[in-house]
Amino acid sequence: PGGSSNTYKSRPTLDMVFVDNDTCVMVAFGGDDIVTIPAGSGNPEDMLCTVITISSGVPTAGTTTSISGTEQKSIKCQLVYDSSNDKVILTYIGSDSKSIKARIGTIDKVNRTSSWGSEINVFTDSTNNLDSYISTVYHSKLGEIAIFFGQKTGTTSTPYSDLKVIFGSISGSSMTFDDPVMIVDSDANQANSLPYIETMDIITSAYNPSTNDIVCTFKDTKNSNNTGGNLQTISIQKQGTSLSSTNFVGFSNGTYNTGSTAT
Repeated sequence: PGGSSNTYKSRPTLDMVFVDNDTCVMVAFGGDDIVTIPAGSGNPEDMLCTVITISSGVPTAGTTTSISGTEQKSIKCQLVYDSSNDKVILTYIGSDSKSIKARIGTIDKVNRTSSWGSEINVFTDSTNNLDSYISTVYHSKLGEIAIFFGQKTGTTSTPYSDLKVIFGSISGSSMTFDDPVMIVDSDANQANSLPYIETMDIITSAYNPSTNDIVCTFKDTKNSNNTGGNLQTISIQKQGTSLSSTNFVGFSNGTYNTGSTAT
């Protein structure tokens, strides 16, 4: 963007978000496969950022800069706009492959620049690696983000992936996060010949403001009964200040109402 030149070995990561209705877009891209980056923009392993303003349909990009210290390993970094705090939030898998990280960004639309706070640890698995793909979405009514991710489970020879979600929100210059909540227990499902997730390699999520649900789509894995291997869609809804068995409404690949059973 903006005439800046970047060279990649492979797999550059990319995400974009509008920070108001129609005048500004921010791009975060980069990763450990970047070989060369604009002069003076920082560590080749850092993600890069460009702020773009749009006037009369014509985009103008600011200078591409490095988001110092990101050094992410995620194939799919995620960028969302927190309209309650007028901030952008970047989430990604940490360089240790065992943690989820977040950064809070402030956008200067006049000068087309961005500034970023310190790296925030969202979640760490001290034993197993996390899958490279995550999906992050902003829930405007709650003023929170939801991060969907795959956490390895099962045996070393057969490492399945549980699908989990974490909710979090900006608090001052940092963020606070709830404990992860299990959505798909792949170890249990595989043992019971139900569809499970071997590796989380396809995952997306979106917020539905008309129902206040968050919809997540992912691919499961065929089981011993040769079922699965399909795209699955779940819908979750959070009530109150945290996810728990009493205020977590539920998730389902179909219609789910309070008091009924999700299947």
